[in-house]
Amino acid sequence: MLSQEVPFPLIILRNAGFLNNFFRVVLPEGPAESCSVKDLLQIIMRAGAWVIILLLVGMMAITFTGQDLNVTGALANRGGVGSYDGETIKGRDYSYHYNVCNRQATLYRQQFGDLLGPGQSIDSFFNLNDCVRRSLQQAYVLPTIAERMGLGVSMESVRKQAQQEAITQARQQEGLLEEDRMTPIMIYERSLQNFPLELRRRQAAVDRTGQILNETITISDEAAKARWLAGETGVALRLIRFNNPGMLAKIKKTISVTEEEVRTAFAEEQAKRKEQEPDAKPKAFEDEQAFVQDRLKTKLARKQLEAATKKVDELTKKGAAEFRLEDVAGILDVDIFNAGRVKLQELGGVPAGGGSRANLSTPEFLKVFGQRRSNFTAGPFTDGEFIVYVEVQDVSLPGSAAMPAAKKDEIKEQAGRGLTGQFYQFLVQEESLRGQFRLTVNADDVQ
Repeated sequence: MLSQEVPFPLIILRNAGFLNNFFRVVLPEGPAESCSVKDLLQIIMRAGAWVIILLLVGMMAITFTGQDLNVTGALANRGGVGSYDGETIKGRDYSYHYNVCNRQATLYRQQFGDLLGPGQSIDSFFNLNDCVRRSLQQAYVLPTIAERMGLGVSMESVRKQAQQEAITQARQQEGLLEEDRMTPIMIYERSLQNFPLELRRRQAAVDRTGQILNETITISDEAAKARWLAGETGVALRLIRFNNPGMLAKIKKTISVTEEEVRTAFAEEQAKRKEQEPDAKPKAFEDEQAFVQDRLKTKLARKQLEAATKKVDELTKKGAAEFRLEDVAGILDVDIFNAGRVKLQELGGVPAGGGSRANLSTPEFLKVFGQRRSNFTAGPFTDGEFIVYVEVQDVSLPGSAAMPAAKKDEIKEQAGRGLTGQFYQFLVQEESLRGQFRLTVNADDVQ
């Protein structure tokens, strides 16, 4: 059993990140009995590819042994389709995993197809090529991890198990006519055609390793309490969020230029063009006027934006306590959005106006927040292509009431499962990078 003991102060900040909200987002609210088929579809769509792949890995042994999975497609007899840790990935192996994922995609379409809205597709949450790649990746990576953990599976043990399964199946033919019965050897040979020993060995190693790596990580009581506090602690926020392309387009709409200015810009462009291409045919002003006017407006808008940005930089460099959000908004001519009171666990998606959300669960913001706590303005912070300035008005802490025991157990279970999945994914990804896992084909090559 793995355990996680994290210092209490660090946990509160980390609760603002997406790692600790994973299962809160994935799992629906309410009792399990209320989870409908439509709810299940939403869970799968929110869970992400790795959860689906974990389910597939657990199903593979049943699928291979219980159904006919003869290799079909262009890759059946192909040699190498990729490599991992110096080992060639065979086309046969790829075809097996393709069959598993393809059947799973068909099952999803049958179960959820009628629940999808206009424009929606199963492919929006189940990508066949991605499924094949990930399941094949684990089939090669996890046996390596198993060897390092002392959980390796020998070919001899796999052979004996396959033989025993054949004997068992032969005994179950008592109700058949003599001419319809198959001998254990016939059953064994046919099973190896559908599920070769090497694939069985890999799957056995995957199963063993998965049992260990999927044990729920134990979350300490202190960590659970910190997560609860993060869910009960609210932060009153106002913010400004913008990106340069949006600002440029906004400024450009306010700029007007005269025909004389456009003609001057056109003449400058033509003179420069003549220097670069002496033999080029001159262009008529009437044909280029609209394009030159647009380029001129863009140029002027960019100058205005650069000047405003420089002024804001000079303002904010004085220190977080020496500028107001209104000062930034006035210089940039943008609106301030009142996000209201946001829980610490929701800092990864703070309302920013117009249906957009700002990610404030970044190390940059959390560092300032940890130092200043409340009644401060800070920025700029980077949120993808956006720039954010934030005013923290106050922080409301939970009362002195103790965390309910049921809530503690719920938090420990959900957080432990979330961290377990991320730990599993991390190991597979890191080992894939070390062994340079790569494929040279995709699912289209099998069809």
